Amino acid sequence: MKSADAGPHASIHPLRRVLLPLAACALIAAVVAAPTAARARVGAQPLQSATPAFDLDVVRRQAEELAQHDYVPPPTDLPKALAGLTYDQYRDIRFKAPSALWRDEGSRFQVQLFQRGAGFAAPVTVNLVQGGKVAPVRYEASLFDFGKNAIDPAELGDVGFAGFRVHYPLNTPRYADELVSFLGASYFRALGQGAVYGASARGLAVDIAQPGGEEFPRFTTFWLEKPARGARTLTVYALLDSRSVTGAYRFVIHPGRTTTMEVAATLFARRDLTHLGLAPITSMYMCGSGARRCEDDYRAEVHDSDALVVWLESGEHLFRPLENPGRLSLTSFQAPSVRAFGLVQRNRQFATYQDLEAHYERRPDVLVEPIGDWGDGSLSLLELPTPEEIHDNVTVTWTPAQPLRAGSSLALAYRLSWGVAIPALEQPGRVLTTHVGAGSSHGQRRFVVDFAGGRSGPKDAALEPVITASRGHLVNLVAQRNEETGGVRVSFELSPDGDEPVELRCFVRQGNATLTETWSELWSPRAPRV
Repeated sequence: MKSADAGPHASIHPLRRVLLPLAACALIAAVVAAPTAARARVGAQPLQSATPAFDLDVVRRQAEELAQHDYVPPPTDLPKALAGLTYDQYRDIRFKAPSALWRDEGSRFQVQLFQRGAGFAAPVTVNLVQGGKVAPVRYEASLFDFGKNAIDPAELGDVGFAGFRVHYPLNTPRYADELVSFLGASYFRALGQGAVYGASARGLAVDIAQPGGEEFPRFTTFWLEKPARGARTLTVYALLDSRSVTGAYRFVIHPGRTTTMEVAATLFARRDLTHLGLAPITSMYMCGSGARRCEDDYRAEVHDSDALVVWLESGEHLFRPLENPGRLSLTSFQAPSVRAFGLVQRNRQFATYQDLEAHYERRPDVLVEPIGDWGDGSLSLLELPTPEEIHDNVTVTWTPAQPLRAGSSLALAYRLSWGVAIPALEQPGRVLTTHVGAGSSHGQRRFVVDFAGGRSGPKDAALEPVITASRGHLVNLVAQRNEETGGVRVSFELSPDGDEPVELRCFVRQGNATLTETWSELWSPRAPRV
């Protein structure tokens, strides 16, 4: 099986130079261990003796103990040759694929490491778990090709790694594609078949959009459980730490057409946490078919995701198109016992994006499905203004109604799905596209929403558009069958009342039957164009 031989950001569009939200930037990781030979290996002696059944409890005990002490910021010192790298220079550092962990051991999975450097300065520890023993992955500068950079590997010492990525024969049996990457604070990403990297997930979000600034917990230590020969599942454990909270995580990763992760975590609070964001997802939206169009750009749309989806316990499915707002926008959705939420890329037509490098039409949907009852809480959608596609400016996360008090803990579990066609999302009545333009009279705005499917009963049965607006007046409400898509198109016009944002909702009904999910948008009369 051939292994991918690529730089640390080979799967990232070359223009994506800032991977984290604007306030996050440089909280990233690495391991410190002794150099030996020219191949990635674990230490000669176990770092610690583990019980025969090393599991999440081992990590949970470490997180609980860590929470009893004050937070200690990670060291971020680097040799000058690494600290001064530009983004492009850092991308020129490549892990040598023949040195990948498990490459010659009959495993479907291979592990490559990221070098510390540039904005990736804080250290992490990467361990392997095998036969009940835990041992560190040892750093060796000879594992990396430093490209055109003027770096002498002999002068780096025990500088360590910045994270890791996992390769797997995802698309063909003979090539180990990049499958999962853990790099940056508590950020990680995964791919399903046919996808390229887009939206990211995080272990935790703290104080999103709060006056005191957001806190970015980070994974400080990882344990990778060596899979049995031929296994199709990989288990990763992680220890999380920050000024306010610690956590123990387990990720059980199942590669496939849709790659899934079963996530289990326990959090331990150092202080009262009233704005705790669970299962956060981050993405990029610059411009598209909504209020903010792409101007002076050959591409009609530029985004990793184009909408938020929310499935409520009541059975209602919400679809909220994303926007690039003129100023910070934070929207809250009451979501007790939420069934699922995620960021999706509904438009899969290359003609829309026309980008041979970014391939936005292949960016994955990411869906979060809580396991067990998460209780009362709300979803928060943060949208930040950005003039460029290099910034991840969208975050969605779930916040429990009750604060997590200092000294207490919270356990949760959920399933993450990554793919260009997640089966749960491919249902009749889903929103396909949203278009906004001038209405028939001065000051009016026309909205056109296309739904897939949405057919029930006789072809000539009446379709009823159910549309509401929080302010202003609605006119020219029309629902009609769209023979081009095989679905239903709804159009209406809004006459705004003042300059305040308007909450719009729309779905299609036929008799007593609801045929579509609910399209929901917060439209601002003052939304600028890019």
